[in-house]
Amino acid sequence: FGDFTATPPLDTAEADIDGEFFLEGGETGIDVRRNPEARDIRFTLARFGLEVTGAGPMDLDIDIGDASSQSTSSADMAAAVTIEGLSGAIGFLSGDIPRHTLELSLSEMTWDQNIIAPHDGGSILFDMALSDFDLTYDVLISLSDLERAPAEALAAGQYARASASIADFAYSFAADTPEGAMTAETSSRDSETEIRLDRTGFRYAGTAGETDARIGMPEQSGLPFSDVGYSIARTTAELAFPVVPSDEPQDFSLNLALIGLATEDAVWNLFDPDARLLRDPADLEIEIEGSTILTADLTADGPQPLSSTQARLNKLRLTIAGVELTGDGSATETGSGGEFQGEAQLNLTLTGAHTLLDTLVDLGLLPDEQAMGARMML
Repeated sequence: FGDFTATPPLDTAEADIDGEFFLEGGETGIDVRRNPEARDIRFTLARFGLEVTGAGPMDLDIDIGDASSQSTSSADMAAAVTIEGLSGAIGFLSGDIPRHTLELSLSEMTWDQNIIAPHDGGSILFDMALSDFDLTYDVLISLSDLERAPAEALAAGQYARASASIADFAYSFAADTPEGAMTAETSSRDSETEIRLDRTGFRYAGTAGETDARIGMPEQSGLPFSDVGYSIARTTAELAFPVVPSDEPQDFSLNLALIGLATEDAVWNLFDPDARLLRDPADLEIEIEGSTILTADLTADGPQPLSSTQARLNKLRLTIAGVELTGDGSATETGSGGEFQGEAQLNLTLTGAHTLLDTLVDLGLLPDEQAMGARMML
């Protein structure tokens, strides 16, 4: 929607900044164990944080659509970061291939920051909060091996694995300028992410529960609405594929889900002011799985290193504006030589399309001739 920057001028004198660090709680401790081959650091910090205040000159540059603003003025700044219930462990094991591990948990974290330019009336406000955050990683990798021959390194047992989860996350941003206010806020629940790279292949899995977002723009931005929000009930993204060549078939998969995508009437009213279309939340689900023979490193130059590929579309479902598209199918490779040649079958079922076409014609969004051609293909 736009660009926003706030930077101290290059020729300015040093800003006046004052800060305070605090550490509280009886369950605070750091245990460091080290020898020439290994390092193990375990820590527990009940509550700590940093508070900073200051004042100094600030350049504000804002470009939003057709509106822009540039100003330089004295700015008051303040920031506060607080972390509660932090604990974890950091590990290192030396050797021909070093191993790094991390376990990190915190119960709550808040970050509040503001920059106020009193003479110009401009300000920037930022707030972020999260709870029940967990992060782990386990990395046994030689970067030089990974750059030189990644498939060989992974086949020899090198790996990288990481996971993260957040129970609740929220942030908000607001910038007040002479041209108007720009705001953004979002929140999400029950987010989880997993990434794995090893001899079994690459895998990414991410899920998020209920997500809400809202964006506000100045009237001068030229957008058809100045405030709009959307929500998603559930989001899922999973991807897995082989990375180490083998003479045997290896599995791959792709799963995507966007459930309960809903936006406000301000968006629908742009093309459907009389609410003729059904405005139920939209869903999208795609599930694909299959197998293939990986004949060479994916990063190597040359023809496509896949053969004997078989893929199945187990699920396709899209619902929006009263229309539902469902389907399944399969594809089997029968050729060779680096280019896919094979047989495929796709089964699709579309319901509610005739009603949607009639409504689009009534709204003037679709010419009757094009609607007639679409009906003949249904």
